[in-house]
Amino acid sequence: MSSPNPNQRSPYLGFGAQPNQRPSSYYPDNRHSQGYPQGYQHQVQNAIPPGSYAQPHYADAGPIAELPAPMPTAPKTTTPAEQLDEDEKLARQISQMEIEEARSRSNSALTQPPRIKGDTTSGAQYSNQTYQRPHSYSLSTTASLGQEPFLRARPSQTHLSPQISVSSLPEVVPAPVYGTPSPQQLPTAHLPVPPADPVALAAYLEHHRQLPYPPQWVLPPVIAEFYGSFQHHPKSDWLEPLQGYQWHTHRTSDSLHYSSSPAFSTAFKMKGGTFRDPKFQWSMTSKPPSAGKQEKHLPTWTYELKRDSSTGMRKSEILTAPKGRELYPTYVHAINYDSLRFLGLDGKRYQWVSQSPISSLNGSRYDMIRHALFTGNEDPLYGQIVADHAFLDGFADAHGSLPDEALYIRSSSVDVGMIVATLQVLKEWELDFIRKEKRKYPEAFKISESLARQGTLGRMRYWRSADFEGRPPVSKVPILKNAADAPQVVGDALGTLGGDSGSGGDGGGGGGDGGGGGGGGGDGGGGGGGGF
Repeated sequence: MSSPNPNQRSPYLGFGAQPNQRPSSYYPDNRHSQGYPQGYQHQVQNAIPPGSYAQPHYADAGPIAELPAPMPTAPKTTTPAEQLDEDEKLARQISQMEIEEARSRSNSALTQPPRIKGDTTSGAQYSNQTYQRPHSYSLSTTASLGQEPFLRARPSQTHLSPQISVSSLPEVVPAPVYGTPSPQQLPTAHLPVPPADPVALAAYLEHHRQLPYPPQWVLPPVIAEFYGSFQHHPKSDWLEPLQGYQWHTHRTSDSLHYSSSPAFSTAFKMKGGTFRDPKFQWSMTSKPPSAGKQEKHLPTWTYELKRDSSTGMRKSEILTAPKGRELYPTYVHAINYDSLRFLGLDGKRYQWVSQSPISSLNGSRYDMIRHALFTGNEDPLYGQIVADHAFLDGFADAHGSLPDEALYIRSSSVDVGMIVATLQVLKEWELDFIRKEKRKYPEAFKISESLARQGTLGRMRYWRSADFEGRPPVSKVPILKNAADAPQVVGDALGTLGGDSGSGGDGGGGGGDGGGGGGGGGDGGGGGGGGF
């Protein structure tokens, strides 16, 4: 490698200068120039050689302190008094114009002839969730003395004169077929407010024998009542499929009018399960009021649920009406209620809804709910109630009779057989959900079941085959053998459940032992948990 030649010119020093010589051309110094006010010759004389960019620069002069510039004078922000007076006059003029415009619109509305029929289209157009919530009706549609009907004004009619008769305006919400009952008109308005705690609610149910209706439910008058009874298989419990279920027009305790021929009778059947997909089937026959003894072909509803044998998932579910019409119900267990949605025989949408989600854990009982059937063209929950159901209807008499499971029909335009059949589908799906709870939380389920069986009504709903020992075999309506001791048992249950949660748990263990021969029935029912 050759040594560098000191006499060789460098091409990067510019304009043929020697390595240690100052170049003849300079770059302009722009450090102190503002827009280059000086000429080009002055810039050339004060330029910095390009070689100095590669060397550090040390200034001899000291740093110059940068002082903040003085703040500019703030402009005046105050408004002159003359301008304020002009703005006030302008605001008054605009307000007066709006008032005159509103009065003119009001006078024109009064001159229009009143409509004979209610404008149901406009009422549906301007309704929203704040006006009518799911399964509720928060506004009174009947005008009381001294009050005006509810007015739903359009956006352009926000300034209406109070002297206007709003009943003549087209925006009046039309009243439904039935009036909205006040809280005093509800059948359970005399009951106190139920507690939120499940254990305390169970004691409430044992004492009052029923739960109050939700205050949001609008109940039309009852036109028909049915009371349920069932037959069970030997050595079974309440979670296993029944042998039969009937709905009667009179109570089981009414010996004068009670008839062994029910209005609706359902027979259950199970198929498959080992090598084939399990099928759960039932058929329900209804006896018309005018049917005589010679009637052979009774209207029959059939139901079939087919599950996958490996996963247990639903493969098909069909509910068939007597004339071959098929319904496809859909059950949903939501966080706030259980529901069964289906399209009815009349083309309307129907939905069974429970007042609270069903559960049998943490002291909850599956009989602490009510069901209501809503119907409507768009959303059933915004329609009216056509039927409702309760596991315990609150019946009590001097003979110590137990309350019945009741079904109330509140509409004459809905097929009663469809109501009964779809209610049976809903109840089976709810029991299926409780079976899943038992398989997932067996210990917690056992504690809740023992706690429920402390009371007479709880033992009636959470029954075991041993509870019916001593009853005649021909009895079609099984009644607990200790039903006559209901007042005493209810008092004991209230005393036990009235304490703290710890004492309630201990009482639940005693209730399980008190079942006597029911232990065998409970063990025998364990294998039936996978039924339905």
